[in-house]
Amino acid sequence: MKRGALDNFFKPKKPFTGALLNQHESQEHNQPVCSTSIIDASNVVSTSIIDIGTVSNQLFQNKFSTSNNNIFKNNVLNSLFIPTKFYTFPSREFNKKKLKFQYNWLEKWEWLAYSKEMDGAFCKYCVLFGKDYVGKGSNQKIGSLVSKPFIKWKDSIEKFTSHSNTDYHRFCTLTADKFRKVDSGEMCDIATQLNSHRQQQCEENRAALIPIIETIIFCGEQEISLRGNDDSGPLNLAKPPKKDGKFRALLRYRANFGDENLKNHLINSNRNSTYISPSIQNEIIDICGQLIRKNIVTKINKADCFSILCDETLDVSGTEQLSMCVRYVDQNNQLREDFLCFLPVYDLTGENLTRIILEECEKLGLDLNKLIGQGYDGAGNMSGQFNGVQSRIRQIYPKAVFVHCASHRLNLALSSALSTKSVRNCLGVMKDIINLFRNNALAGETLKNSILELIPETKKTRLVGLFSLQNIQETDRAISAKACSLLAAVEKSCFIISLLVCENLLSFTLPLSHYLQSPKRDLSSAVDYAKHIIKRLKHMRQNSNESFTQIFQEASKLSKMYFDTEIKIPRTTNKQNYRDNYSCNSPEEYYKISVFLPCLDGFILHLENRFEQNNDILSSIEILLPKFALEKNVEKLKNLTIYFEDKISEKNIASEYLLWCEKWKNNEETPTDIMAILDSCNSTFYPNINHLLRVLATLPVSTTEVERSFSTLKR
Repeated sequence: MKRGALDNFFKPKKPFTGALLNQHESQEHNQPVCSTSIIDASNVVSTSIIDIGTVSNQLFQNKFSTSNNNIFKNNVLNSLFIPTKFYTFPSREFNKKKLKFQYNWLEKWEWLAYSKEMDGAFCKYCVLFGKDYVGKGSNQKIGSLVSKPFIKWKDSIEKFTSHSNTDYHRFCTLTADKFRKVDSGEMCDIATQLNSHRQQQCEENRAALIPIIETIIFCGEQEISLRGNDDSGPLNLAKPPKKDGKFRALLRYRANFGDENLKNHLINSNRNSTYISPSIQNEIIDICGQLIRKNIVTKINKADCFSILCDETLDVSGTEQLSMCVRYVDQNNQLREDFLCFLPVYDLTGENLTRIILEECEKLGLDLNKLIGQGYDGAGNMSGQFNGVQSRIRQIYPKAVFVHCASHRLNLALSSALSTKSVRNCLGVMKDIINLFRNNALAGETLKNSILELIPETKKTRLVGLFSLQNIQETDRAISAKACSLLAAVEKSCFIISLLVCENLLSFTLPLSHYLQSPKRDLSSAVDYAKHIIKRLKHMRQNSNESFTQIFQEASKLSKMYFDTEIKIPRTTNKQNYRDNYSCNSPEEYYKISVFLPCLDGFILHLENRFEQNNDILSSIEILLPKFALEKNVEKLKNLTIYFEDKISEKNIASEYLLWCEKWKNNEETPTDIMAILDSCNSTFYPNINHLLRVLATLPVSTTEVERSFSTLKR
C-alpha cells in the first residue's frame, strides 16, 4: 500500500486577498441580488451590495484576517445590505408560531445588520472588529450575532439587549467609531499622531493636490480638453515658446495669480511627483467617475424602485456603444433620470445585450429586486417578445415591465400616417430645398436677404424660400437647374395642399413631442395626452368638410399670392398607376379625398395602435390618481396586490384606498402631475399607496435622456 506524504494530511490555509469568495457559485440570476463578493482591496470605490452573513462566514469559518485591511472594512461598512421598510422578511416557526425579523430592530439597535443569505441577525461591529475568543483570559468563544447568525426571533429583544451590554461589544463599537473618524478625516490614525512630520507632509501634499483636482474638474464641467501637443515634463511658470495643453495653461495661470500652495508644489517638487502627468490626469478623472457613479447608485438603492433605460449608437471609431440610464424617485421626491455608463458592444443579439446589462447592474451594486421597468426602442433585439432583452430580463425579474419609448412610438405613428404618395413627395421636396440652402453658401445668403426684404421685423421663414428659389434660378448657374425643378414642384397644387395638411395635423402632435422630451414626464400623462389628440382628430374626422374647407381656402390664398395660380385638379385618365385618379367635380372635394382624409385616418389609426400598449398595468394603477379615485374601484386593487405582493400589504391597501378617495372627494383642486400627487400622499398615513404612486412615476416613458448622452461620445 502506497503511503502518502505528510503534507497531504493538512489542508493549506488560503491567503486573504481582500475579496470574499462566492459560496453559491451555482446561484441563478433569479435569486436576490445581494452580492457575495467584495471589491478587491486595491480598488478605490466599491458599489457592490455586501451581505453581512457572507462576511462573517469568510472571516470566522475560513479564518481570514482583516486586522490590517482597512479598505476591506470600509467597503463592508459602506456597502452592507440594508432592507427597506417594505422588505418582506421570511418567517420561522417557533412553538407553532410564525415569527420573523422586524425592521424596527434596525432602527433601535444601529449596530444590528440583517443577512438576506442566512435570514439571520449579526452585529456588524463585532464581526469586523471582534476576535475569536473574548472574556477573561480570552477563553470564551463567540457565537450568535458574530460568528453565526442569530435566528431565535422569540428571544430577540433579550439577546440584543444583553449583547449591547457586553464588554467586547462596547470595545468593538468604540473601535468602529474611531475607524470611521479616521476614514472620514475627523481624526488621525496612530502612526500619523506619533509622527508630526509625517502629518505635516500629508497636509502639504493634500493642499498641493487640491488645485490640481479642482482644475481637472473645472475642465470636465466646462467641456475643455486637457492636453495639447507638448504636455509632458516639468511645468515652467513662464510663458512657454510652444503652446501646451489647456490643463497646464490653467495651472500656470493659477500659480502665477495667487495660489501659493500650487506654486510652491510646482517649483519645489521632484520631477516624478508633480502629479500633473497625463496618467495622473486619467486616474483622477477615473476616480471622479467612480465617486459620481457611487453617489448615484446609493440614491437609486435608497429609492423604492427604479427603471433602466438603454439605447445603442455608433461612436466615431465605429464601435457600438450601449448607453445606460436609470429612472427613479429620490428621497426628496424628485423624479430623476441619471446616466450611468457607456458599454462597448460587439454582439448585438438579445442574449448578449441582456448579459451585459445584468452584469453591469450587479457590478454597480444595483438592487435588481427593485427593478420595475425597462425602456428601450422598438428594435427586435431589445423589444422582441421571445428573444429580446425585455423578455429575457422579465424571465428573471417578472415585475420589470417593458415600455416602448413613447417618442419612438410617436415617430413611427407619424411616419406611417404620412406615407401617402402626395404627402411623401411633398416632404421629399421640402428636404431637397433644405439641403439646397444648407449646403450652398450663396443660396443660404440669398435666403437671409429674402427674409429681411419680405419680413424685416420677424425671424419667421414660412414659405420665404420660394423667393430665394426664384432668385437662385435667375442668378446662380451652378445650381439653377436644381432650383428650377424644385420651384416647379413647389408651385403644384398637390404640394401646397399636402404642406398645409401636414402643418395642420402635426400642430396637434407637436405639444406631445415636446412633453415627451421634458424631464418631468410620466407614462400616465403621456398616454392621456395621446388620447386627447386622438379624440380631437376624431372630431375633425366627423366634421371633415368644415375642417378641410379652412385648409383649402388658405391653400388657394397662398397659391394666388405667391404663384398667381389657382388650385386645380390634376389630369385624370381611365387608368392611372403613379398618382391618385379620383373622379371629382371640384378641386376641394378631390384633395379632401386624396390627401386630407387618408392622412387624418392614418393619424387616428396609428396613434391608437401605438399608444394602447401597457394599458393593462396603467388601467390598474391609474385608479390611484385623484381623478379616478372612486370607492367603486376598490375591487380593482386585487390586481395590484397580486402583482406587488412582496411590497404592499393586502390587508391594509383597501382601507387605505377608501381613505385616499375620501381625501379627494370634496377637494375642488386636484393635482394632475404625478409628482404633485406624490407630494400630497403622506408616506406614513398612506404607505402602500405612496409606494404604488412611486412605481407609476418610475415607469419609463421615453429614452430621451439616453439619446442626449450620445452627444458626449464626441468629447
